[in-house]
Amino acid sequence: MKKIIISSLLTLVIAISLTACKTTRTTHGQVIGERQLTALKPGIHQKPDVRAILGSPSTTSTLNGNRWFYVTANGTQKPLKGAEIENQTVLILDFDDKDTLTQLNQRNANDNGTEVIPAAGETPTQGEKLGIMEQLLQNLGLGL
Repeated sequence: MKKIIISSLLTLVIAISLTACKTTRTTHGQVIGERQLTALKPGIHQKPDVRAILGSPSTTSTLNGNRWFYVTANGTQKPLKGAEIENQTVLILDFDDKDTLTQLNQRNANDNGTEVIPAAGETPTQGEKLGIMEQLLQNLGLGL
C-alpha cells in the first residue's frame, strides 16, 4: 500500500514538473480580426459604433482626445525566463470634432518607429534642499 502511494505521488510530481517546462503562448490587448477592420468605415462610423465593433480602446492620446489606440502583443513565456514579445500591432483611429472616424492606421514592429530614450538627468525643483534630519525636525515643528 505504501509503495502505491509513493509511486502515485512520484507520478504526480513528475507530471506537474513536465507541464511547468512547457512554453506558453500569450496574447495581450485586443485581438482584432480582419472582419472587424473591414467593418470600420471612415466618414460613417462614430465613436459609439467603433466601441461596439472593437470594444474600448487600449488607450487614448493625452494630447489629442480624438485619437484612440488598440494594442495587441503576441509572445511566448518560456519556463524560468521572462516573456518575449514576437509580434506587436497598434491600430490607430482618428476622429474629427463631431466624433466621426476619419482615418485608421495599423502599425507593427516592421514600421520605422522612433525609439524614445529617457533623459538621464534630474528634473530641477524649486525650494530648499533639506536633509533627512532637517525634514524630520521641520515636520515635528509643524505638528506641535
